[in-house]
Amino acid sequence: MGIILAQVAHAQTIAETTETIKEVLKPADMRSEQGFCHIATLRLGRTGDKEGKSPCVLLENGKPLAMPGALHADIRTKGEGRHSHWTATSLYFSASDNSDPRANGREYALVSVRRLRRHAVTQRVTTAEASYALDAAAKSKRLDAKTRIETPLSNRRLAARLLDDRASVIFKLAGKGWPDLTTAEGMLKSILRPEMTDEQKALAIWKFLVDWRYHYYPAEGGDEVHDPVKFVNVYGYGFCDDSASNFASLCMTAGLRARTWGLSGHVVGEAFYGGGWHMFDPDHEVVYRMPDGHVASVEELAAHPEVITQTPRDPIGSDSASIAKLYTTTEDNKPHERKYPIGHRLEPKLRPGDEVVFDFAERRAAHVVAFRDQSLPPRFGNGRLTRRLDLSRADREAEVRVEWPYVILGGELRLSLAKPDAAIAVALVEAPDKQTPLEAKVAGITLTAALDKWFDSQPRAHYAYALRLTSQAGPLREAVREAALTTAFQFAPRALPQVQPGGVTIVWSVKPADGAALPGDWRGLEVLHEWDEVLGDEPPRP
Repeated sequence: MGIILAQVAHAQTIAETTETIKEVLKPADMRSEQGFCHIATLRLGRTGDKEGKSPCVLLENGKPLAMPGALHADIRTKGEGRHSHWTATSLYFSASDNSDPRANGREYALVSVRRLRRHAVTQRVTTAEASYALDAAAKSKRLDAKTRIETPLSNRRLAARLLDDRASVIFKLAGKGWPDLTTAEGMLKSILRPEMTDEQKALAIWKFLVDWRYHYYPAEGGDEVHDPVKFVNVYGYGFCDDSASNFASLCMTAGLRARTWGLSGHVVGEAFYGGGWHMFDPDHEVVYRMPDGHVASVEELAAHPEVITQTPRDPIGSDSASIAKLYTTTEDNKPHERKYPIGHRLEPKLRPGDEVVFDFAERRAAHVVAFRDQSLPPRFGNGRLTRRLDLSRADREAEVRVEWPYVILGGELRLSLAKPDAAIAVALVEAPDKQTPLEAKVAGITLTAALDKWFDSQPRAHYAYALRLTSQAGPLREAVREAALTTAFQFAPRALPQVQPGGVTIVWSVKPADGAALPGDWRGLEVLHEWDEVLGDEPPRP
């Protein structure tokens, strides 16, 4: 098939609108400061009192707290609900009765109203390889004779629907010039070159991980996030041991010997080349070099902490003296060298009529097994795959299976019934001899069964599931008029191309799931990009 290159897609303005922005503060994000004052860490980036005047209202159990913009000294000594949304990332506040907001059982939320101008672009992808540029540069306004600022952009969603009804397809979506994120081998092929030295290879792998993940509580405590494809595409975040383990697994896949070091408070990676070990720390975004220029090992840093402390802080702002102590307290430092169970492939498959939505604005749920008391990650996305089910040939029982390369969070089965009294049981099949009944609710002629509760109760991530439908009165083909199954999933926004100031080029690759070529009259994918131009924030109306 041919290649479409650099077509320019022009945005259409849908509407100007507003939406309520509510950030619920969890006790884990609060710390005691002084007196009655507590500081909450914020994640939604709204302007605070330090920069001008906060547009936010602080709610305590749904009721606005009085005395916003209070002096910090008054918050500490008088309290009684005084507060100051001081910066985009910090709130100084007190409870209405001066109790500890971390333990008083009340919900605290920072609320504002955002004014938006919504834009959308619809594209048709009809070839195996296609790319198009989105003309999405935001408007700018002049602050003074020398300074202009661009109106911020907020991506909302990216959706794709398979129009052709003949075959399933596998798609790949990336930005122009991006590395291949679909397999560990693809990542390495994108970032490594044959002529590279082993040190250059290790540095390229380290830099790749610095760029494609951020530090936050991992979804699970085991190897779920130690597969590079899951780490980058599904989650995009983890702790130091997760970054170090991914460094080691990618190095080993590239043919380098590698390991991790536990420093009793921090974990780093090491690669072996040139007859010795060399330390690479993707989490703290740092590599230390000895005076002769070679990359230092953990043991060399333990013997020469001055290599660390020659700068007061590391690239992410951590105190270098404190970091050096992690290396020099050698009695509890241990290396670990092992293989990791990697091999996940990012190959999302759409069946005829399927629609997938990557929702950048929806952050309702995330896969969380470890650290359930923490707030949801600051940057992640919720997506959904909607699939029409063909039950036209089904007898009294039918089984439906879904496989998806992003971690599954839940979903909903929706049936349009021929009769309101049609008796249909729905169960989630866990094994050939084990199934869990799901509650089926009927309203009129619509039956729904939710999957969220089952997935939320699971101790590990799932990338596939099966439902069994059983009609208790006649065949399913007669009892059901229409059937649709929505699967909710989590994805890492960083690993998908998004609209940004200055524009972006979107690159699609599509291939039939059966390995054949696309037919010449293939109808293609209908793609929607939707984003908001952020016009400003204001307080909610009483």
